[in-house]
Amino acid sequence: MAWNYPLLDRIAAGGDAWLAEHPSVEMALGMAWESSDPRGRRRIVSTLLSRRQPEGLTVMIEHLHELDSGSRAELARQVSRLQKPLRLVLSGASESTKNQTRAQINALLLVEAAAAGGLAYLVVEKLRSTDEPIRNQAERCLLGMVKRVSEMEAADGERLTQTINEAIAGYARHRSLAVIRAWLGLAPRGLAAGGKAIEALQDTEHAAVAPMRDRLKSADGQSERGALVAALALPTLDLAAVHGLRRCFENGTWGEAIAGHEHLLNLPAVRRGLARAGEPGGLFPASLNGQSDSAIAALPAWICALPISPLEKARRLGLASKNADERSAPLARLNATRELIALTKDKQNLPDYAADPRLDHEVRRQLLPRLEDSSIAIARLAATHLVPSSKNDAERNEILTAMSRSKHASIRTMAGRRLRASAFDRLWNVWPQLNDKNRLRAARATLNVDPLAARRLESHLKRGGSHRTRALEIVTSAPDMPTLKKYAGLMGGAA
Repeated sequence: MAWNYPLLDRIAAGGDAWLAEHPSVEMALGMAWESSDPRGRRRIVSTLLSRRQPEGLTVMIEHLHELDSGSRAELARQVSRLQKPLRLVLSGASESTKNQTRAQINALLLVEAAAAGGLAYLVVEKLRSTDEPIRNQAERCLLGMVKRVSEMEAADGERLTQTINEAIAGYARHRSLAVIRAWLGLAPRGLAAGGKAIEALQDTEHAAVAPMRDRLKSADGQSERGALVAALALPTLDLAAVHGLRRCFENGTWGEAIAGHEHLLNLPAVRRGLARAGEPGGLFPASLNGQSDSAIAALPAWICALPISPLEKARRLGLASKNADERSAPLARLNATRELIALTKDKQNLPDYAADPRLDHEVRRQLLPRLEDSSIAIARLAATHLVPSSKNDAERNEILTAMSRSKHASIRTMAGRRLRASAFDRLWNVWPQLNDKNRLRAARATLNVDPLAARRLESHLKRGGSHRTRALEIVTSAPDMPTLKKYAGLMGGAA
């Protein structure tokens, strides 16, 4: 039947009131489908969508595989109009459907293409189908929607999560591994949603626990690897998750397991799960090769979550920062710098801090190279921690010297100001240990760089006693310095 028949033109125009809801129209359009060209089929689709009659919409679902890509995309965009026909088709209640298997597979394809999370409950019901092609398509549909959950409207994402959580709780009714993989693919969204799934997974005897553990241990899929950190929070799954994490570190896929999950690593439940696994052997990367920048940037948070001493954390963070240098990963170096500083600032949460005084030294040793970092944010962060935390002149001089070699003018300027400000103090403190030659050199250097040195000398001269004696010795050592000429008259008082 050609599309340009007058009757079909009148149907498409919609000008006849008596045709508006006449049931024979959908039948006529269905008969016209077989003989229509692609352009005619697109007009049939448009007409049936505009009429919104369940009988006609089920016809489109049944013939979805015959539509061109543009028409399929249009149906997916308007899936909200198709919810009743989709329910009819997937329940097998559509009397006009000739090929139930094909129609139900098409309905599942349409739900997946539309990422219609609100219809996930229909998909889960098909996981129990005795028709294998339908059951297989339902599994693919469910997993496909999980991959696209970030594209969904918030309400659709919540409905999808709720449906999968309920399917986990009722796992014994269908025993579909697709539900296990879907729940893992949604982690930590499923954990955050809580509800029936979390209650079920707390029971070691629940039907879903054993297959969930097996998937976590294997860690052979992206959804499984992405769920490992979140699964650490559940006591029934934590050991399986650690087993899977060890496999990831062994085969180099650890980046997929920890990247993007840094916020979870701060959760007490996740850290307890790691601690229950005992020694963290096998949970460090042998190499950063092949890892994304986001994976390397997550490594400092991972190191700090492991059940190791603060001193060992500092050493591991330094190694991670050094390796990140080779990869030119500034975010990883920044994160490592922040975590190193946090180790010494959060002393009240480090019970073995006082028992290991080496921690401050190790943190300072690891932060010193960051003073010369190519990133000014990292160099400034390291400087603002190291300078005020230095405990003596030797440490302060080492820090300021490293800052003076910085690639950034502002860091070098900061070092110069602090060197000048502390030059006189250093000269004053080491003066008794210097010989005559070094005294002359040190006095001249200090008076050249520190504009306040002469004023400080005058202050000591006025104090009298040993202060006056040492101040006069400094004046005597460099009498030719212009800034000291006004004190020449006091030299006789030295005796």
